[in-house]
Amino acid sequence: MQNPIPRATRRAFTLIELLVVIAIIAVLIGLLLPAVQKVREAANRTRCQNNLKQIALAVHTYASGNGDQFPNAMTTRDSVTTTFWMSILPQMEENDLYQVAVGGTGNGWDHVYRGTQQVHETPMRPYICPSDTTIGSDGMTIAGIGWNPSAGSSYAVNMQVVGTTGDASNHSSTVSSKYTIGSIPDGTSKTILFTEKYGVCMTGSTVGGNAWAYPPPPYDAETFRRSPFFSYRGSISVTNNWNKAPQLAVNKDTGCDSTRTQSPHAGGAVVAMADGSVRTVGPNVSDLTWQTLITPDDGSSGIGPEWR
Repeated sequence: MQNPIPRATRRAFTLIELLVVIAIIAVLIGLLLPAVQKVREAANRTRCQNNLKQIALAVHTYASGNGDQFPNAMTTRDSVTTTFWMSILPQMEENDLYQVAVGGTGNGWDHVYRGTQQVHETPMRPYICPSDTTIGSDGMTIAGIGWNPSAGSSYAVNMQVVGTTGDASNHSSTVSSKYTIGSIPDGTSKTILFTEKYGVCMTGSTVGGNAWAYPPPPYDAETFRRSPFFSYRGSISVTNNWNKAPQLAVNKDTGCDSTRTQSPHAGGAVVAMADGSVRTVGPNVSDLTWQTLITPDDGSSGIGPEWR
């Protein structure tokens, strides 16, 4: 009787074959990773756009109940200072935090030095772009060396629209807009109201940044560098770049100019217009076009074809 046909034995992988398989997997991961990063960045950009849309709508909701007026850039009453960004907290569904900010418990500008920091240390997630890695996962940033930590913001509001350019004499004043939403000379669709701005930005050895509860300019250079405002062109010497287009995907420690605005997106800065619409300013936008769009009363003749 013949022996049955022997079953084939399974041969083990050799070391070379195993290394080849690992190499192939590594190549595939290397090819896949950029695609995953692109998808993640696209999602982050969409969230940034949604954040700015929500903020812009909050301003319009505020205006509809206040005679078409913009929230004041800064208001001081009974030694408590509130800012533009605090004023729209109820419209951002943060009424409890708003009550703390205006409740007369020292939660205005000066409380940064007094140790009562509930407002300044409360992160506002809609004020943070997920692509802005200069802000920690806890929503906090350092306003400056030796200063207390403050909740960061990735967005800034146009000082020329909601405030007053030029130097003020003291901290106890109201800084308000000379426009209503309906009376912007250049029109709401041709005026940028919000743009992106890094939570932390080093200019040489100077720490700049963007703390959402910080007061507006113009008191001094340090205030200017840390305010969640842009387009201020007062007499402070550091405002010479107020009209420069946003820096895109610049390193926060090298080449970052705290007198300008920045976007973490290499493809362009996300902005919200005064009419509430949101769009992207591409990397080829000229300084003249940018200056025209952030200045509410200079006409629109300087807007270049790269915008249209």
